Amino acid sequence: MGTSDGTVISLTKILDNGPDTELCNVVLVAEGFTAAEQGDFIALCDDFLTALQAEAWYSVLGAGLNIHRLIVHSDESGTDDPTDCAGGDGTDVDTYFDAQFCNSGIRRCLSGDEGIVRDELDAALAQWHVAGVLVNTTDHGGCRSGNVFWTSVKPGWENTALHELGHAAFDLADE
Repeated sequence: MGTSDGTVISLTKILDNGPDTELCNVVLVAEGFTAAEQGDFIALCDDFLTALQAEAWYSVLGAGLNIHRLIVHSDESGTDDPTDCAGGDGTDVDTYFDAQFCNSGIRRCLSGDEGIVRDELDAALAQWHVAGVLVNTTDHGGCRSGNVFWTSVKPGWENTALHELGHAAFDLADE
């Protein structure tokens, strides 16, 4: 599993507040979306932008952000769901960043290979600061590792993504 299980397609700036060299660049990354599901990923990126711009702090700090999306086709749809944790169903799919539930022994901790994420973003946008990996699953989950956060796309996922963005971008602790 991993980079042999998909293809990086393109990077697009979807919120342009200025030069990438001068602003904080957040990149939304597709994980577990097949080529046929990229329209869904694009719509989710738009949903994230709407939720972000509705945040109370956005009117003060939002002009300092650029948002990009990285389209990545995975060979299969979804994420791994190992039986190591209670509730795992044993799903094993071929995705580019090898996302899975049950990281650090925590069922809802959804993450994957941050090293591959960072390598791909370094190649696509040297000035990136924070990555949000949107994982194509409607089971609840999210986690972060440094400046990379992962979130499922369960209805209401935007709140999880904004929560994880607070960890990844600003090193905020849980409430």
